[in-house]
Amino acid sequence: MLGRLTINTSQSCNLDCSYCYAGGGYYGGKSLLMDDRQVLASLMQIVQKHNDIRLVQFIGGEPLLNLPAIRTLCKKVNNLVTTGALKNQPRFGVVTNLTILTEKHLEVLREFEITVTVSIDGPDYIHDKQRPKKKALTGTHAIILKNLARLERAGISYDFEATYTRLHLQNNVTFVDLLEYFSKWKPNRIDITPVSVSEKSELGFCSEDEQRLVVTYQLDALNYALDHLSQGHVVPYGYLREVIGLLRSESSDRYCPAGESNLAIASNGEVYGCHMFTNKKQYRVEKFTNIQSFPKSQATRSYFGRKFKAIPIEAENPTAITFPTKSMVPRCNQCWARQWCRACLGNMEIRSPGKPVPFSLHCELTKHSLELLLQRLPFVIDGFSAIIDAEKPPGRVGGKRDYPR
Repeated sequence: MLGRLTINTSQSCNLDCSYCYAGGGYYGGKSLLMDDRQVLASLMQIVQKHNDIRLVQFIGGEPLLNLPAIRTLCKKVNNLVTTGALKNQPRFGVVTNLTILTEKHLEVLREFEITVTVSIDGPDYIHDKQRPKKKALTGTHAIILKNLARLERAGISYDFEATYTRLHLQNNVTFVDLLEYFSKWKPNRIDITPVSVSEKSELGFCSEDEQRLVVTYQLDALNYALDHLSQGHVVPYGYLREVIGLLRSESSDRYCPAGESNLAIASNGEVYGCHMFTNKKQYRVEKFTNIQSFPKSQATRSYFGRKFKAIPIEAENPTAITFPTKSMVPRCNQCWARQWCRACLGNMEIRSPGKPVPFSLHCELTKHSLELLLQRLPFVIDGFSAIIDAEKPPGRVGGKRDYPR
């Protein structure tokens, strides 16, 4: 089964985001709209091997630049369900800057019940500096707000995805500030992710003090969401759900599901383990290798003195793509958190091209986050997960008036 299949409908974009890992939406290639024939052929090959897909997500560049391709793919997927080639109906999603939204877009989003993930970095004085239009270099924040209102009027569900950079730090904007800011709308989920850039980028967190501050802000946001939850109020903070997912998940030697339960089809029809590796030929799915056996692990102590054992993990896929695994990295192999840890290989590749390994910011955050939840929620795996799993509409985040009386 595939948890997620991403399809790039447009290797092109109308924005010029300062931190874009896709190089302006081109992924190191040229401007390209989806090749219907090649992409549909790749889709059929994937369905022959994976007849159960949970999520089909359209990405770019800016995917809404190619609305006909999205409609074509949705119809094809639904047809595969009707004919029995797919066992279950996948959900549809799209990741967009939401600066392009016509009535035809709304019609397709409604028809196929596509969940919209909106890229927005917070208030206009931050967002507009980081995500301007190409060439004109004018802000896009006001356009997004108008289109959010149109989504709500049309009854289309949406999530927020923010990239947190040094610009936020310089403006004293914390993760909690962003959660409260985004509470003005009604997203199903709010994701706030530290920027993935090279070590030399001015948008990254180069000093240890900055990295520690980012970790502190993320832990503050976890506590904020937990405080609200203790009052019976759900804050749709995506990272909280991720940490809960880690505690509930089975042990794996893999950092992430790229190439295993996640696959990506590029605009030219090539298949990669993750869309972040588009046009990096060494990460095409055609390249396979046998996973090596794991060395023995050792017990280590967590930050609060609790003793955990770094449990050896069995290989679950003997023909995985040549991505590094935890057992290949000494500090991971001996870490108490290894059985729960997950990390984005794409982010690692950006920071360490050709040799993707976990970076200190991720390691510190993961360990502290696990400790926090284990301390505050000893019942997390059973009781708390039931609350999160329930399809409960998120409440408002923010002032004291939002707490239940």
